[in-house]
Amino acid sequence: MEEEKQEEQTSENPVEEETTEEETSSEEQVSQEPETVSKEEYDELKKKNEQLYARVKKAEAKPEKVSPQEKTELDPEEVAKTMAAFEGLDNDERVRLIQESRLKGISLNEARKDEDFKLWQGAHSKKVEKTRKSPGSTSPGSGARMEKSFKEIADMTPEEHQAYDSQMMKENTGGI
Repeated sequence: MEEEKQEEQTSENPVEEETTEEETSSEEQVSQEPETVSKEEYDELKKKNEQLYARVKKAEAKPEKVSPQEKTELDPEEVAKTMAAFEGLDNDERVRLIQESRLKGISLNEARKDEDFKLWQGAHSKKVEKTRKSPGSTSPGSGARMEKSFKEIADMTPEEHQAYDSQMMKENTGGI
């Protein structure tokens, strides 16, 4: 019986091996066969390849631009020029000056001398003056001032708080 079992197993194994060999050989044949491509497809692929190669060469030829974040050393002369360009300007004017400089591709000093910036600056200064002079303004320069420090206010009794609040209200509203 044991011999019969062994014969059955051996008879099964060669069959499996044969199919495996056949499958392997047919797979090899499929992968070894070259793909046929039409002349038009070949020409199109060749043209795309040439375009890509040209783009790569062009990209390699361009010098790399250094981003502002990678710039580690500050040139003292540039810092001095920037500080001189910002002298006497408020924050809004500085922001506008930088925008003008970048938009036009000119230096900060040239942008400050530019007619467009001067016109904007004149209108901006009039607007700032107008808001400073208006009675309902809440800006720090509107005349409202703190007569007592925060510590003094914190140490007040409730009655002193009420008196101080009414006094500040009269000053801020013009005594109405």
